[in-house]
Amino acid sequence: VCGDVAAGFHCGAYVCEACKKFFLRCLKTGRGLMFLCPKNSNCDITKETRSHCQRCRYQRCIALSMYKPEDDKKLKVDYRSIPCKVCKAPSSGFHFGAITCEGCKGFFRRMLKEQVHRKFICSNDERCNIDSANRTTCKSCRFNKCIKIGMTLEGAAAATAAAADDDDDDDDDVVIMMMMWWWWW
Repeated sequence: VCGDVAAGFHCGAYVCEACKKFFLRCLKTGRGLMFLCPKNSNCDITKETRSHCQRCRYQRCIALSMYKPEDDKKLKVDYRSIPCKVCKAPSSGFHFGAITCEGCKGFFRRMLKEQVHRKFICSNDERCNIDSANRTTCKSCRFNKCIKIGMTLEGAAAATAAAADDDDDDDDDVVIMMMMWWWWW
């Protein structure tokens, strides 16, 4: 909705925690369509401006086909039908802030853990085509593509935080748990 790091798949779209909660509040209060826009429903919604115009933010949620959480039971997402955003292989879910396959998830985790991505240099001037058939031929281009599609350590932390209680007091615990998880793996 706003371009912030997605916390997961909520209400039918990959959205950040703030936009998920905003949409749920709109559904709960029934005020979504009652908001007024000072710019004729033409506001730019970003992480920085998302609180400026509730009407345009709500319309953006609707444009993404977001729906009531109760409808989740009716609509089961098959991640394998969505290709990995790095290599186009069948994906296994939402990892590190992006839809990826197990191979690219593991590759990105190893690169972060070992910090070896800094040692790789592309022999093709960073122009390698990364797909499921040749994803292992250039680690530099594969890692750069992971970054380009939005994979981040924060993406993993955001997904973990979303899965935890919605209490803001637990944020520090989630960060500590993520740091411990990274150390272990």
